[in-house]
Amino acid sequence: MKNIRNFSVIAHIDHGKSTLSDRLIEFCGGLTAREMSEQILDSMDIERERGITIKAQAVTLEYKKDDVSYQLNFIDTPGHVDFSYEVSRSLSACEGALLVVDGSQGVEAQTLANCYTAVDQGLEVVPVINKIDLPQAEPERVKKEIEDMIGINAETAPLVSAKTGLGIEELLDELVSNIPPPEGSPTEPLQALIVDSWFDSYLGVVSLIRIKNGTIKTGQKFKIHSTGQSHNVDEIGIFSPKKIKKQILSAGEVGYLVAGIKNIKGAPVGDTILDVSNESIEPLPGFKKVNPKVFASMFTVNSDDYERFRDALSKLILNDSSLVYEPEVSDALGFGFRCGFLGTLHMEVIRERLEREYDLDLISTAPSVEYEVLKTDGEIIKIDNPSQLPVPNDIDEIREPIVNTTILTPNEYVGSVITLCTSKRGVQKDMTYFGNQVSIVFEMPLSAVIVDFFDQIKSSTKGFASIEYSLIGFFKSELTKIDILINNQKIDALSMIVHKSFSTQKAREIASNLQKLIPRQMFDVPIQVALGSKIISRETVKAQESKLISDPIFIISVIGMTFVLGSWIKSVINNESNENNFVVKNSSSLSTIFGLLMLYSIFVNAGDLGIVLLIASIVSLIVLLIGFVVKNEVILSTSRGYFIPIFLIFILRTFIYEPYQIPSGSMMPGLKVGDFLLVDKNSYGYKVNRIGLPIRDNNNPEYGDVVVFVPQHNPVPYVKRLIGKPGDVIRIINKQVYVNGEPIAKTFVKSQEETITKRYRDLSGNITQREQDVIVDLFYEKHGDKTYIVRNIRNENIQYPSEWEVPQGHFFVMGDNRDNSNDSTKDVGFVPRENFFGEASYLFMTWECWTCLPYFSRVGKIN
Repeated sequence: MKNIRNFSVIAHIDHGKSTLSDRLIEFCGGLTAREMSEQILDSMDIERERGITIKAQAVTLEYKKDDVSYQLNFIDTPGHVDFSYEVSRSLSACEGALLVVDGSQGVEAQTLANCYTAVDQGLEVVPVINKIDLPQAEPERVKKEIEDMIGINAETAPLVSAKTGLGIEELLDELVSNIPPPEGSPTEPLQALIVDSWFDSYLGVVSLIRIKNGTIKTGQKFKIHSTGQSHNVDEIGIFSPKKIKKQILSAGEVGYLVAGIKNIKGAPVGDTILDVSNESIEPLPGFKKVNPKVFASMFTVNSDDYERFRDALSKLILNDSSLVYEPEVSDALGFGFRCGFLGTLHMEVIRERLEREYDLDLISTAPSVEYEVLKTDGEIIKIDNPSQLPVPNDIDEIREPIVNTTILTPNEYVGSVITLCTSKRGVQKDMTYFGNQVSIVFEMPLSAVIVDFFDQIKSSTKGFASIEYSLIGFFKSELTKIDILINNQKIDALSMIVHKSFSTQKAREIASNLQKLIPRQMFDVPIQVALGSKIISRETVKAQESKLISDPIFIISVIGMTFVLGSWIKSVINNESNENNFVVKNSSSLSTIFGLLMLYSIFVNAGDLGIVLLIASIVSLIVLLIGFVVKNEVILSTSRGYFIPIFLIFILRTFIYEPYQIPSGSMMPGLKVGDFLLVDKNSYGYKVNRIGLPIRDNNNPEYGDVVVFVPQHNPVPYVKRLIGKPGDVIRIINKQVYVNGEPIAKTFVKSQEETITKRYRDLSGNITQREQDVIVDLFYEKHGDKTYIVRNIRNENIQYPSEWEVPQGHFFVMGDNRDNSNDSTKDVGFVPRENFFGEASYLFMTWECWTCLPYFSRVGKIN
């Protein structure tokens, strides 16, 4: 045991922890050069995309010094304040910690927090100055900051560059010299701490354990202290970071344990593994239970996914025990769960993991915090949802959580930081200067910190400030609840608790934002924000104007038909001869011309207007019958001019062909925005229009078909290309699509430069757009008996899940713009057979806007 070193790598976010871990693995030979990749321990797509560590990862390496071989067990931990619980759990399995500090940025808020956590747990802290290869690095200044602000000796702190590998050997020497070996004895009865657990579909619960005393080996029987259940060891081993099986793990070592535990609550994090034969062994202390700080409700877009959502949460909580949840029912959103998180970033990460790893579409409410309410009868209740707030007559006072917020910022930004904190109802408690750095301590409401405070601090200090906060208690405050009513219906999921001084401002912001988000309907939608029974803000989503009514062709045809009808009525009233009235004399021809113009307008306007055509057919038929009854030749000729083309178009559009306008660029380059397609409604079987009842099933879709369909979660039609059939396994690797392991044949055509508009979403959810020049590669893909062209943006980093298996009765679809086709995996995915509208067979017109002239240069059959 004297040659074992257990340590964690801790630091502020973006100070180079993951890169340093890569160099340690590479230097100690954990992976070969061919097996190495950047951020090897950040295994989740979200970690790589955001550039942060979310889950702690353990690695066992071997290092030789002076012909002595040392076993190094180290853990790369997160750096963001929202994942501090992950850090504290990892530190409990170690005797020391490497405190990594950026040589250019110096000590930051989370550096202090993580270091104090390590010191509180009795760990030996070894400071490390990273990124010394940068021109702006100032290692001597950073050493002084560590000594002044943290209080540990940094004189001999190793100077390293995790990027280049400089100083890694000196760091390892310092590590084995200063970090003590673990305590315990292999001969004592078994005691092992469960540091982390996760669920594997094939193995069951897999636990990361630290052996405190005794040994554990394959086939050995053990028990979990909290459950009292006994299990046999199926497999044990270590990560290097590859999984390596071993026959035995002894005191001081860190490794994984598989025992065929199928119950996801069978191995709780922080529990103790004990020898089943010895009843007198005491359990280890475990971890301090953390309380969530931020609460939000989550609901599935499709109510049928509720059971899968519940199972996904129960599996995820095994991997992240700081998450808490309980069932909730909303009148507006249905069944869901009220979830508690450690912060807003934690909430975003949990939602993304649920959507990606468990293929769910979720809706989440705005984040809120927990409040204490003192009722008039003296009872104190805690609420985390505005709907739980008692009626005003029963409330004596409301107390909100206050946090001690530490902000580290350069001198020149002190004024803007103080101004921002004061505007958030903060009270300054302390300010300390450390060279060029200033530590400012504020007491602030937690509700003001969790929403957009991080973004505003970063903006006002040009990204140089860092924040760390901790809860200090609940204090009385002037709070009130505001309710949101949409179309005069109260939406409970949108209600929130705010400070009275901000209630009017917040109400206006909510009403204004909802007005932009809610799509226009065929009627006005009022949006009201109420404080009790008083409406304090109101906006209205105006009814949308029908394209049909604004279409100039439709307007001309209606005016023309009205003129024909008016001339005919005038001639009847004045008893004029038809020979003397050109309009009446040619009413049949004119009504046919204007009727056809009207029908053309109806035909090209996207959307199902079959019911309009049906009503028009019935009305014209009634007029035709009246003409037969009264035996008036003018009525007969005019109604025939309307009825015949209307009825023919009704049959054509309802059962045979219908136009569809391409709304977005996901089918580029073959199809573009504004293209009008004819959809063959008979291609996959007849259906009764608007009801969807099948009359006759026809052929199933084939590989490569351009299909128009209605997804389950959205009534708006989509157009995509069919990639997979029921039972197929689809994989996408580096934009190459594989079906059942075979790549779709792909031939390079050419490259071209384009200017495109990209959409970006920041951590607070705001979307911005900006143009950028890109190189686009065009390829021919051959799938089935069809060949078509697709486009990929060169060097575009698109992340997909590992694979999908197409369920029975469903098909898998993607766009021809491969860089925009990850919406297929998330927004569309598998399309039920009955949701197919038909095959897009012919491009007959391109009409990009209603004020533009249509053009027909791209007319032709769609391959």
